Amino acid sequence: MDMERRLILRSMARRWWIFLVVLLITVGTTLFLTLRETPIYRAKATYVTRLSAEITDAKTESTVLDSLNRYVELQGTYSEIAMSQAIKRQAGKKIGITGSELRKLSVSSRTLPGSRILEISVQGEDPQLIRDFTTAVGEETMTYVNNLYPSYELTLLDDPNAPNTPISPKIPYNLIVGTLLGAFLGAIALLLSSWLRGDFKGIQAIQSDQGEPSALLPLKSELGFLMQQCELIRAELNETREIIHNTENEARALRTVLNNWSKNGSSQGRGKKTEVQPEEQNETGHLEHESPSE
Repeated sequence: MDMERRLILRSMARRWWIFLVVLLITVGTTLFLTLRETPIYRAKATYVTRLSAEITDAKTESTVLDSLNRYVELQGTYSEIAMSQAIKRQAGKKIGITGSELRKLSVSSRTLPGSRILEISVQGEDPQLIRDFTTAVGEETMTYVNNLYPSYELTLLDDPNAPNTPISPKIPYNLIVGTLLGAFLGAIALLLSSWLRGDFKGIQAIQSDQGEPSALLPLKSELGFLMQQCELIRAELNETREIIHNTENEARALRTVLNNWSKNGSSQGRGKKTEVQPEEQNETGHLEHESPSE
């Protein structure tokens, strides 16, 4: 088993660049998509529920206060009212937004555990707009709830502020996820590359051969690895032999050109020499004819 693991790691180490390329592509794509994503901001406001100031009777106050202590029964109602479409439309009309701008705003509400505090938050792309919309949603919710339950009063606790930092995209988180995903995909790419090139054939043969002694398995695995190396060396030698053969053909062609050029040069020199000899003979003959006359 250790030998198999070592062979797998050795096979993967020879192609480390595949892992690196896949990792860089995944992280780069994650960063590119993250930077192209539109920033989302969130503003929130808190409200507290208390007894209405109109209750003056002690008995009524005691009954209402006891009911208020069981506020858990009302928290679902308050939250649903704040997130309702009716409140959202009324708040949009109040600040003058409708249609597509209103659909881009997301309203959420919750009651803080162990308290009578209602939290309303709004998410959107424009920090100033979501602050104004959060204020409008809170005001419409207070009006609706106070009319629905006159014995209770929902009042503002903390005003919403225009956020400066977006809640998404989270660049560090996305980069961590992209790095982990790239490492996973890179490992898969390495295994797939080794499998396609037949590096696991020797390991599969070892696993399928159960009749051989266990002492021979390491030797057989090493032999399989050496055979793979020999195949690689043989392929490189074939490429080298082909390069040498091409070089010899080019040298032979160059030698033929040089021989043809030297033959043409010698034949031209021989032709000039044959043209000069008759002239010399004519001059000699002319001198021989002149000597008797003297």
